[in-house]
Amino acid sequence: MAAADKTISAAAIEAAAAAARMRGGGRFTLAEVLTGLPEEAVRDELAERVSRLLESDETLFWDEAGERFAGRAEFFSGAEFLITPDELEIEAGILIPGHRFAPFVSAEVFPSEVALSDEADGQALPRRYYEGELATLFPYHMLLGSEQVFDFFIAEDPANREAVSRTGSGKELTLHVFDMRDFYDRHAFSTGDALLCTVRDWSRGAVSCRFLSGEARRNGAIRDWCGQFAGALERVIDRFEQYFDIPEQLAWSFFEDGALLRNGAQAASLDEFIRMTDRIEVAYDAGHTALARRSAESEIDDDGAIVPDGVRVSRGMTDSLAGILQELGLAITPVEIDGFILDCCYYREFDFESFFARCFGREPLAFADEAQEAVFRNYVEDRWEELTGNYNRTDDEPKAELRSSILDLVETRLEFLNALREAPDAAAKLPEPEMRHLAELALYLDELLRLLNSPEHTLAPEEADAMNETIAGVEETQEHLLEHLDGHLAE
Repeated sequence: MAAADKTISAAAIEAAAAAARMRGGGRFTLAEVLTGLPEEAVRDELAERVSRLLESDETLFWDEAGERFAGRAEFFSGAEFLITPDELEIEAGILIPGHRFAPFVSAEVFPSEVALSDEADGQALPRRYYEGELATLFPYHMLLGSEQVFDFFIAEDPANREAVSRTGSGKELTLHVFDMRDFYDRHAFSTGDALLCTVRDWSRGAVSCRFLSGEARRNGAIRDWCGQFAGALERVIDRFEQYFDIPEQLAWSFFEDGALLRNGAQAASLDEFIRMTDRIEVAYDAGHTALARRSAESEIDDDGAIVPDGVRVSRGMTDSLAGILQELGLAITPVEIDGFILDCCYYREFDFESFFARCFGREPLAFADEAQEAVFRNYVEDRWEELTGNYNRTDDEPKAELRSSILDLVETRLEFLNALREAPDAAAKLPEPEMRHLAELALYLDELLRLLNSPEHTLAPEEADAMNETIAGVEETQEHLLEHLDGHLAE
């Protein structure tokens, strides 16, 4: 084996792999590479070395046995996927690249360097600068992962460093976006419509797009696609655990089930998937962000509820805690509920009813029926018991005060929104941009809270200092927003 290793260079192996890849149109086997090596090589003894070399090639996928390989450029050529611009983008006439293209093009292609063209005429869609607050722009980049997103912001414009270091500092992010004004106007683009994209060149990041009307999309097909993609992601997570960053996990999931890329018109966008799935979540582990199963093997998951014995049918939503909260018109999230439980643990306040009132108020909730109420109470009580029963004060102490600061902001927001529920006519007068901004701040705080709630995440002192500044900035921004909205209510 040693002799073979000495006589066969890495360059010779790479040349044999390239030849096999070309002959197979991007797909080839380990055996075909070994066959392409010089006859004097001891091919069987080289198999392990060749396999390791191929698996280190970031332009390839491979099967679990390490015997079959596929070139990413060839695999993604012609692949179809969807992007669903939201209301902010449509109103501004832009498309924020963010994480939308990351799984479908080479990692060497910077998000804002994707070459997007209109399929109708082949013309490149122009780029321009766009300014916005971090809390507003963060959700479009969430699936880039914590290792990349803030570095990306700073690389886009060094002046972004100030906005990244302190949300609400008054300094907005400056990012490159696609100028879609003409495209949107031409198609009378509205919320629910989509861009049906096709990968033209994976290596260069060349992608074309065409208009897909929301009327042509079917909710059932979207749900089916999300379920199929969740299954592929789960298999990737089981195989590689959380070794890859998020864009790699997503790319591997499409390789796991190539059918997901064959009929983009029946697909969901990445943004729709991460919003709709109850099987996958963004998880943090020692500063590394990855997609993980949403506690799929445990009795309780972050967003689900256990149906008590004897309770099986309800007229209302019972599939998930988030669904019940939404149906009840409650703005609190499952992550915030966990935060309130951990806050009670830290301050040794172990009265469940006081905690329940803090989260949901003391007035009766408008459940659809007793069955829905039983499911809801069962989830909350089980979550309370699990978190209070496994609370680790030593590990949580560095994070507890930061969490409390966030929860103060959450309570202020919830108090304002709960008051609006009692005065729907007044709520109808509120300006939509400010309400959307309030929701964006809430989403950003939810991600910070998820990080602080995670028992796997250890908070470094410098990270705590940066987060404290961020929270202070969000507090300032939220305070100004609520003052402005209160002014509208008083008119």
